[in-house]
Amino acid sequence: MMHKTIDTLEKRHHNYGLVHDALTDAAWAIKELQKTYRLLQNLPSGSQLHVVEERLPFIDLPHFRHPNVSYVKGYSFCFAYLGVRIQWLRTLAILSTKGLLANVRIHTDILQELGEMAMLLPGALELSKHERPTSNHHGLMPEILEAAFIGTESKHVLQRLVARHPHWVPDVTTWIENMDTGFFTWSMGQDSPLSFRRAFQSFRDIGTTNGDIERLENALEMSRQRVSEIE
Repeated sequence: MMHKTIDTLEKRHHNYGLVHDALTDAAWAIKELQKTYRLLQNLPSGSQLHVVEERLPFIDLPHFRHPNVSYVKGYSFCFAYLGVRIQWLRTLAILSTKGLLANVRIHTDILQELGEMAMLLPGALELSKHERPTSNHHGLMPEILEAAFIGTESKHVLQRLVARHPHWVPDVTTWIENMDTGFFTWSMGQDSPLSFRRAFQSFRDIGTTNGDIERLENALEMSRQRVSEIE
């Protein structure tokens, strides 16, 4: 019995250690991607990108396959994963917007991994109908909200998703109201990849009504109140 207990504790300690290291790596990755994004924002018009490789490298974003396991859920790791993913998408999107990916080949595997968000990249537009990215969504957040978090560069993707899902508002508000409050650990600051201020502005930019924006804001306020209740 004692050996079994010790073995369980050691495994649990190991698992928590893995999550802690992953969280540290995620925070570092977000910070570095933010620096890159700001640098790209300030590039003079007509700038060119010196490409070492002609193909965009595939990035396997770290995430756990079982998000409901206690040691993963306890640290809200899924939001760390989403933070890195969205900041990476924002960086790719601004590269694309500035024409800096024009001579870079994008592997089909990357486009398939990104699902609908692949439409941020020029390579996705050149695919035939049979090769278009299929829905490969992570399921951690509504796709419409993910596109909104990306910001200005994802406007065309967001418009496309909204047109396809006319009842998106109740789906998104329900998700916000019930999301894990650990989300707020990763959403602080206007430059945060999970900034609701940016997301709501994205919805305004595509013509979302004031009434729907108010519903979204009320849902966020309800979720924030749950933080006070927990404390």
